[in-house]
Amino acid sequence: MDSRVPLPEGLRLPYATYWQEEGSQLACTQLRATSLFAIGLMIAFMALDVWAHPASARAFVGMRGANVVVLLAILLRFRFSHPRASEMALCLSVGATILAMVYATGGPRSNYYVGLIILFVGMPVLQPLRARHAAVVSGVFCSGFLLYPLVVGVPF
Repeated sequence: MDSRVPLPEGLRLPYATYWQEEGSQLACTQLRATSLFAIGLMIAFMALDVWAHPASARAFVGMRGANVVVLLAILLRFRFSHPRASEMALCLSVGATILAMVYATGGPRSNYYVGLIILFVGMPVLQPLRARHAAVVSGVFCSGFLLYPLVVGVPF
């Protein structure tokens, strides 16, 4: 026996349309909070860069500053027109910055790998990413981290 009450024909929305509208709205809201949080962390960690790696501080502050510009573009413009792509762009831009710092400070022996762990843990909490999108983002950074010894020629 089917206990579902049928909806009038005018009220039916295909699931994909419903998900697109709900997902887009949620993505815009979450992107605002996540962008502001990531911008705050990028700015705060500039002090860590100056303290931990004074020789590379100028380059690291420049990388973080460029990332803040990307995050501001996502926050102010792209989250409205391309919310799903903005989610991926936000995660990829933050992760790419952290991965570049990992490479610049010794690869797998670098303490900056903790930033990638924070990204992996924070991404599903802060962003409503679909599983395949989260897998792509995680796969890109795991691959980037694991390929470093092969590219540079140092032992694992």
